[in-house]
Amino acid sequence: MICPIQKRFERSLPMNEKHRNYLSCWLIGVFYLFAVIKASLMPMHIPVYSWQMLLFAVGAFVFYSLLNTFAGRIVFLSSIALGIIYITIRIAVSGIGSVMPLLSYAEEFVKMIVKVGTGYYDETVPYSVLMYGTGLLSVIAAMPIYYFLVRRFRFYPLIVPGLVFFITVWGLIRYVDKLSFFIFIIVAIIAYVRHNYLLYTIKTKDAEAFRKHGDISVYFVPVGLVLILLVSLIPKNPLPIQWPWMRDKINTVYWDLYYKYSVDRYDDFSLANTGFGDPSRLGGPVAPDYTPVMRVKAPARVYLRGAVYDKYTGVGWEKTERDKEEYLTDRYYDHEELKHGWKAAIGSTINIYQDNVVDLSASIEEPEQYVEYISRKQMPDELKMLFPEGNLSIRHLNVRTKTVFTPLKILLPIRGISSLGHALEEDITGTVRADRRLSGNTTYEINYIQPGYGMSALDNFFNISRPGMYYDFINTNMDFLRKLETEDIENAELIREEVIDVIELFQQLKRHRDEVYELYTQLPGNLPDRVYELAYELTSNVDTVYGKVKSIERYLRNNYNYTLAPGYTPEGQDFVDYFLFELKEGYCSYYASAMCIMARAAGIPARYVEGFVMPVNTGNDGYYHVTNQNAHAWVEVYLEGAGWVSFEPTSPFAGAMNYIVPLSVNTGGSEDPYSMYDESYAEQYMDFYGRDGYGPDDLYNTQSGISSGEVILYIAAVILAIALVNILFILTRQAVLHLIAPGKTVLYLYRYIVSLLKHTGCVIITGETPKNFAVRVDQRYNFVKMSMADMTDIYYSVRYGGRVPDKKTINDLFRFAGEVKTKTGRNMYIAARILRRGFLFQG
Repeated sequence: MICPIQKRFERSLPMNEKHRNYLSCWLIGVFYLFAVIKASLMPMHIPVYSWQMLLFAVGAFVFYSLLNTFAGRIVFLSSIALGIIYITIRIAVSGIGSVMPLLSYAEEFVKMIVKVGTGYYDETVPYSVLMYGTGLLSVIAAMPIYYFLVRRFRFYPLIVPGLVFFITVWGLIRYVDKLSFFIFIIVAIIAYVRHNYLLYTIKTKDAEAFRKHGDISVYFVPVGLVLILLVSLIPKNPLPIQWPWMRDKINTVYWDLYYKYSVDRYDDFSLANTGFGDPSRLGGPVAPDYTPVMRVKAPARVYLRGAVYDKYTGVGWEKTERDKEEYLTDRYYDHEELKHGWKAAIGSTINIYQDNVVDLSASIEEPEQYVEYISRKQMPDELKMLFPEGNLSIRHLNVRTKTVFTPLKILLPIRGISSLGHALEEDITGTVRADRRLSGNTTYEINYIQPGYGMSALDNFFNISRPGMYYDFINTNMDFLRKLETEDIENAELIREEVIDVIELFQQLKRHRDEVYELYTQLPGNLPDRVYELAYELTSNVDTVYGKVKSIERYLRNNYNYTLAPGYTPEGQDFVDYFLFELKEGYCSYYASAMCIMARAAGIPARYVEGFVMPVNTGNDGYYHVTNQNAHAWVEVYLEGAGWVSFEPTSPFAGAMNYIVPLSVNTGGSEDPYSMYDESYAEQYMDFYGRDGYGPDDLYNTQSGISSGEVILYIAAVILAIALVNILFILTRQAVLHLIAPGKTVLYLYRYIVSLLKHTGCVIITGETPKNFAVRVDQRYNFVKMSMADMTDIYYSVRYGGRVPDKKTINDLFRFAGEVKTKTGRNMYIAARILRRGFLFQG
């Protein structure tokens, strides 16, 4: 091995030779790191200048040079320990949620570093964040270079990774910054010469030969710079050597490994995690990938929701922070509307198929018939067939996220997650989230309601929706109550109680309806007038709310081109306006945003949804294999009397939601699609929260208080904090012993060594002198650095003779103390050694 001999020879060098040798390695490393940074950033035109890259390279090497000193390590480890202690205290005082913002920020910063390192950059990234990311990337890249060049010179670990890096960049991007590559070649040549000098010294064991290689390395640096300048001026073909077969092989192997082993990690899902643009700032070309995300077993294609946005900013979408205690739970009342909302369309008729017509008529002139109509607990069978129940099983693959992907109309409970120790919560949009990231291969099952999208019968049902129908229905029943008070009707009191229950239910539905209009009809004040005008043009001649929405959907499908490479929205221009009237092409985010905004411009509540749409066909194993390419955005529109309904405006996905069901009434004991929530869910909900309670969390969580997982996390955090404080104590003690008077250092080290021996039962017996104790210790342990008797002599000379030990003696004592610690530790039980020396400050 080169390193031990190199270090031995370096210790024999005069101080100026050591400095010169260190300086030569340091300069070579700076240029090497500069070449790596420049090759990473230049191909994608990231706005970092060359002089800034050189400063980052110098700064990274300065950092590791300081970290290589004893004081630098103390400061660095102390900072880490204090940070962990701070986080532990925050967790203990305020719970794990108090540090989640810090972890989220750290995760975003890591993503930024990855973007900088891979060249995936756009102008939405703040310049300050770009600088921080470049700086941290420089520190990370400098670590192996500094170690294998300055600390432990090794040619192959130093140069081979760099060669692989440049080959990979050249093969994937078909471009490498030539100055960076030439610097790398010169560095490789200098390192190779240095490597050969070291091999020569190993064979000859000649320290004088080794003494010279530092000077040669220093002189190579300016020679290398001249060569770099000359070679960079030579014209060359901008294209690499054309080896298509090798390129194809490398690409095939790379992407196979990438899709097999790459893992997406994020807390909350958004299209930005799948290669599409950030929802907060939409627009521009995208590059979706084929990373496997889920494997789904389902009876048909399903749209799986991951995120719902309510606030349009003019450039993208945001989630408004809202206290869910102030709003009715969306999913629960969505189900309630589907079960009962149709009653408010009293007097309507719905054509199902052929001559099969559902007549929603009842007269208050016949009280018992009327009460029977409004008190029904479920839809008529003909309507219920349009909303069959389905079951799907989802297994996460290469994704670690808190998001639980679900269809729009889910039925509780979600099975398979709580058994893993996760607690689930639901926000006011009905999206479900775990308290921490779900691990790989997490599997859960969901029952859900699948509307028969694409069927004319369902279109007829949705067309009964109209604004104000709940208000009118409530007033109709109030009139009916007054009629009961003035007329002599049999069973009037029982009828009155039934009607009051229905009125209270519809008052809740109306309140939910009002909240939906408040949340999902908002538009920015600077939305261009021509967007309102187009929405009016498309909807003014249509009678029903559902018809208006379908008109907008058809217009977008038929008049705009689908592409993954649209242009960016000009600065200061509204995203939807630019898409509708100038760009006229885009992908799902463009279509969904435009439909949502035009629906709102027409006064119809709508929201922007992101998630996954399952592929057209299952695999040979009968499962839908969902990848990041299947990430999608669509629209959900609120229809009074029916609840939330999904719409698909993106032209290539027209018909993707269609689900055709047989229209034949079967009364032979088939399972009620609402059995999962018709009685049990409603009873659970009222038991937990009462008629006016709206929080859904406990419906998911069977346990209360702190989960077992959180307890384990707290315990682990406390143990880690104690261990770090113990390490900090040991390092601080060493630093103090180097600073205090040498005599005091000797006295403390003697007591410290005696305490270490005590851990193995080797203690001073009553009446035994230190010298006799030392003889007994030396008989038990075969020390190499020094004997215990020698240590005792030094201790006597300092304590009783007033001797002042020199620096070499102090260093010998420190090495001896380390040897005693090692050998006594081997004689201790593992548990006792860990406890005493790792946690009880006795190490």
